[in-house]
Order: sequence, then structure tokens, then C-alpha cells
Amino acid sequence: MHTIKVLSFLLLLAARQVHSSSDLQLKLLSDAKSTGAVCLDGTSPGYYYRKGSETTKFLLIFNGGGWCRTSESDDIEKETLLECSERASGSLGSSKSWAQTIHDDGVTNSNCTFNPTFCNWNIMYMYYCDGASFSGDLDSPVEVPGGRVSPIFFRGKRILDANIQDMLSTMGLSRATEVVLSGHSAGGLATYLHADYVQTLLPASVTKFHAIPDAGFFLDHVDVNGTNTFGRGMRALFQIANASHSLNKGCIARSNDMFDCVFPQNFADLIRSPMHPIQSLYDTYQLRSILYLPKTCEPVKPGSCTTEQLEMFQEYHVAQRNALNMTGLYNKSGNGIWNDACMAHSQGYYGSYYNNVEWEVPANSGMTLAKSIFCFLNGCDSVPSNFHHDIVEWPNNGPCSKADLRHIGF
Repeated sequence: MHTIKVLSFLLLLAARQVHSSSDLQLKLLSDAKSTGAVCLDGTSPGYYYRKGSETTKFLLIFNGGGWCRTSESDDIEKETLLECSERASGSLGSSKSWAQTIHDDGVTNSNCTFNPTFCNWNIMYMYYCDGASFSGDLDSPVEVPGGRVSPIFFRGKRILDANIQDMLSTMGLSRATEVVLSGHSAGGLATYLHADYVQTLLPASVTKFHAIPDAGFFLDHVDVNGTNTFGRGMRALFQIANASHSLNKGCIARSNDMFDCVFPQNFADLIRSPMHPIQSLYDTYQLRSILYLPKTCEPVKPGSCTTEQLEMFQEYHVAQRNALNMTGLYNKSGNGIWNDACMAHSQGYYGSYYNNVEWEVPANSGMTLAKSIFCFLNGCDSVPSNFHHDIVEWPNNGPCSKADLRHIGF
């Protein structure tokens, strides 16, 4: 019995060691403080990395995690700063509690059967601690009376620059030949905002560059009460953070309000980088945080939503589809898209979506998200088009609409 227990322990230990070899390791950039690149609370920024055997191929990722925004106050500047001060006390505004390693999943998974595209690439996962999608650039720290942390810093753009510069000097990015920039949720928005800029920072040796924003196409849209609460909050945050330099210059030139250019529907047509957006037509974050669909309404549960709520639910997906189409993301040469009629958020970063036969577009076609990305980057003779978008409404992509949605909190 003792021998069996010892063998069991050794097997468990070996399994853990195999698993840990695929984890991403933290690198904090303590020297970046000299350039003003700091998290909201003033701590050092950083990124997680895993070296790959394909030494000249790099997947650069913006981590997600929402924003420190508010929109339900008459004094929106004061409340936004208080939200950012609160955020500065946790891992989305401070590096104090960042773990030494994070697990791989989705596009970072090292299993080549599950993730044939990126399993052997160098993975560089830029962690998020500025609260404004790596976009703020305010010189002076901001005092927050009554805030949990004060002063706070809006330096997301400098964090982005510091991360890329360190990768160039220490991680071999200076010898890269192929780079993919991605990110999910708030990091997906950062991918739209910064794709063209990041490409300018890369060496001439990079002959292939693509952007894959995941769940970052946030709509500038009214909520169930007819008020644009989300849009108001995002505009206020980006103004406070002095993020105008991160906005698309062509969009600013044609807009009455430069902060309209926070929203990809207003500038995605101007992005030069080849893109493969990943975007649910029924994004669960947007349904709750932009449309403000009440938590009592769960379309998967018959009778939980009013007729009016279900109409708004379907109208939102039409608005999402129309906005994507108006920006050319359904048909622009050199691009691709994964645009499903499923309720989800950040599908490229979780195994339950990324390579799952319940999540195919169209349903039962064999076109998983993992295959869509592989064919976009490498070409597939059997796949003549890289544009994969559902023409049905929910729940008519049957497999995904029947999937267990508890793990996404909807």
C-alpha cells in the first residue's frame, strides 16, 4: 500500500511539473518607472511570457478586465476617479498581488492538437493595470480625495511602450518574422486602438503582422432606458486619462467629438493592419453592461424575460451586425472574422469555446474558432473564405445555444 501511495504521489507530482512547464512566467519591469510607466497605484507594470520553439514567431496579448468607469453620477469626473482609485487597490490596478505564473488556455495553450496555430510560438501576455485599455498618458499623478488609493496614475500608453521595448531587448522580438497582436475584452478594445501603432514598433524583419481582437467591438449604444450610460462613462474615462493620443487620427479628423473614436464602430474601417475579429453577436458583457439587460432576464430560461426585453435582446444583435458590416469587417480584403450568434464573451482565451464542436460557425460546419484562426494565418485550401459569421439569430445556432452558460455568468 505504501508503494502504491508513493507511486501515486510521484505521478501526481510529474503531472504538475508537466503542466507547470506550459505556464506563463511573470516579468515585472521595475526599470520602466524611470519612463513613468506605472500601474494605477504607481507599482511596476509587466507581462507574462513563455518561450516557444518557433523562435521568430510571437503572439502579443493585451489582457482584459473592464475599465474604471462610471456613468450614473452627476459628477462623473469625481466618481470616475473614485472608481479608478478603488481599482488601484486590486490586481487590475496594481502589480503587488500578481502571481509568479498563470495557466495557459485557449490561444495560449501549449497542446498542439488543441491549439495548432500558437502552441509553439513565443507568448507575451501584457497584464492590465491602467484601467483604460493601455491608452492613458497623463503626466501628473491625480490626487483622489476620499479614494482608497491616492494619488493614482494614468500611464497605460507608457506601459504598452515599456512592454514592447523590453520584449525587443530581452525576449528576441527584435528578430521576429511573424507577429500576431491580440487581446480580449478591454484588451480586445486595446487591439483595435493600438494595432497600427504596435506594428510601427516592430523590426523590419517582421514580414507578417496580423491583429486578432477578441470581444473588443464595444458598441456606442443606448441601454434599455434609452440612455447611453456606457458611452458616457467611457468618454469621461478616456478624457480624464488623457488618452486622445491613442485614438485613431483619421477618426478624430472626421468626428465632432474625438472621444467617439474610443468605439471601434467609428474607426475600424481606418485600421490598416489585417484583422480577424472574434465577436459574439450576443456578447454577454455588452448585454449586461451596455444594454443593461436586467439580471432577472436570462433568455436561456423561458419566461424570465418580458416580450420587450427579448425584443431589445434581438435588436442589439442587429445593431452589432450592422456596425460590423458598416466598418467593412465582414468583407475587407485581407481580413477575416469569427462572428457567432452565441452568448459568449472572450472566446479565444477559454478552452470551452476556442476548439469546441458546440461552438462552430455555421453550426455543425466543423469550423471552430481555432480552425478559423489557423486558416486565416496559414491558408487552407478547403476554406475559400476567412469570413465566418452566423446569419441566424439566437437560438438558431443550435449547439451553442444549448450549451451550459453557467460558466460565463449569464
